[in-house]
Amino acid sequence: NILISTRLDDAEDSSNLLIHKENVNISELISESISKAFTQAQQKRIKANIQPDVFLTTDKAIFPSIIINLVENALKYSPADSTIQVNLSKGEKITFSVADTGSGIPDSEKEKVFKKFYRSGNEETRSSKGTGLGLFIVKKTVEMHGGEITLGNNTPSGSVFEVRF
Repeated sequence: NILISTRLDDAEDSSNLLIHKENVNISELISESISKAFTQAQQKRIKANIQPDVFLTTDKAIFPSIIINLVENALKYSPADSTIQVNLSKGEKITFSVADTGSGIPDSEKEKVFKKFYRSGNEETRSSKGTGLGLFIVKKTVEMHGGEITLGNNTPSGSVFEVRF
């Protein structure tokens, strides 16, 4: 993550990264990334609603970092018996979202969580492991692909990260 974040930080025009964009079925890529990156126990907590055959011009080696970082955070910061909702849909824009039922992120910290090395100051976050690089990498990668990411509240508790292309 440190190497990736340094390259992303140094490559405002992406020239420092070897990017090979192609038309990718991200419906399949999301499913494959979840099945490869997470244990069976973790996968049981993930409820996926993925519209089939959604294509995006992307680098299929880099794009999974968005999926994995968002799902990993949702699992980490939610109760062990809770479900994480992963959605992919295509309307006017392609929308990928990950929603959890954790304690949520205070409004005062919502913009800060995307900064390099930032970790939320509450006790739950401090007791979990992390580098503070995951959401920085996600934001930079999303922007590199011409998308945007937003962070909202999940009712009644938790957070929703929504990525739009």
